Amino acid sequence: MNRLPYLACAGGVFVVDRLSKRAVGRALDEGAATTVIPGFFDLVHWQNRGVAFGLFSESDSGAKVVFLSLVAMLAIGGVLVYSFRNPPEHRLLQVGLALILGGALGNLVDRIAMGYVVDFLYFYLGPYSWPAFNAADSAITVGVGALALLVIQDEVRNRA
Repeated sequence: MNRLPYLACAGGVFVVDRLSKRAVGRALDEGAATTVIPGFFDLVHWQNRGVAFGLFSESDSGAKVVFLSLVAMLAIGGVLVYSFRNPPEHRLLQVGLALILGGALGNLVDRIAMGYVVDFLYFYLGPYSWPAFNAADSAITVGVGALALLVIQDEVRNRA
């Protein structure tokens, strides 16, 4: 088996992320929101100048974009190295890594091009809310979940 399906998966995540962010940018002004499911889900157009969940977004340091971009590039390099050091037959591992790769590339392009990442999916229930996120964040989360599942499976096998 070759790695082409995994590269296609990463590319698909990247394309979906770019297209969805572009669509939101065309449909909503920055800072605007539209309710999709009242009391539960809005489409928003927010600029996340920090990392996941808006952490470090208050910092005005000009070096922040450079630092976060370098961290993302290192993570992308690590994902690629780990992927190529493991056989393509380890499907769940390779799909998880592909999802992380595609998502990381999507957010990196935002950060380099604009200095921030566009977030647009906002879920809430009454006074409780989850920070807004995007398609790239979703892919990264699912990819990390797949890797966590592999670690758990390995731990269970080793204990048996």
